[in-house]
Amino acid sequence: MNHKTKIGILGCGIVGGANRKVFKKFGFDVKVHDIKLNTKMSDLDQCDIVIVCLPTPTLENGDCDTSKITKSLQYFNNIRFKGVIMIRSTVLPGFTVKAQQNFRGLKICFSPEFLRDKYAYKDLLNGNFLPIGTKDDTVFKKIKKIHKPFVKKIIKVHPTEAEIIKYTNNLIACNKIIFANIISNVAKKNKCDYKNIKNSMVDLGRFSDNYLVVDKKHKGFSGKCLPKDIKSFSKYCDVHGIDFQLFKAIINDNKKLV
Repeated sequence: MNHKTKIGILGCGIVGGANRKVFKKFGFDVKVHDIKLNTKMSDLDQCDIVIVCLPTPTLENGDCDTSKITKSLQYFNNIRFKGVIMIRSTVLPGFTVKAQQNFRGLKICFSPEFLRDKYAYKDLLNGNFLPIGTKDDTVFKKIKKIHKPFVKKIIKVHPTEAEIIKYTNNLIACNKIIFANIISNVAKKNKCDYKNIKNSMVDLGRFSDNYLVVDKKHKGFSGKCLPKDIKSFSKYCDVHGIDFQLFKAIINDNKKLV
């Protein structure tokens, strides 16, 4: 089962580790490269698909640092890699299209992850939805095929749409967390039980319970993803003249909670 498809995982952190484990579970031949594992980039040279799971930290000025991804694409371009490169790292809108233009010899697509740090393997294994950002039907079919065993719904979208989908998911999470804290404070001021209010909203059917819990352990947002993503997306909006204050307000309000 799927033994002929060789999948390379570039970067074996939380996301890469979960991908490695899930694809192995379904019988794929998985190769991994990560500096901390004392492996080499050349270990991925013969793979049919390489999944890029490298970190894209936010710099002090708010920029998303994609230098490690670009460096890896340069490597694959130099060796004239014939497989498909699927970027799974979070990148700002337009990065994949620009990469396709800069490395025309490579088949590059973008397909995000929606994984929680503590439940990455479980979330990937039980995926409900996956957008694959590519204009190439052949690339789409190859990426869809390897995900079909464990993802319920897979769609083809423009690469930039897929990038925005990823950010939108995280930005809504940030927004819900701050919103929930505000309502919780209003409830507390009036000696009301916030849980009753939250549960009523969920029962109404217009909200999911995700990110609405507020207690001593759940106040502002933290971790490796949400703070950096909202900061870099806010900077992106500034750079491109999208003049709204919502993301800045969320960032500032979160400082009061963490």
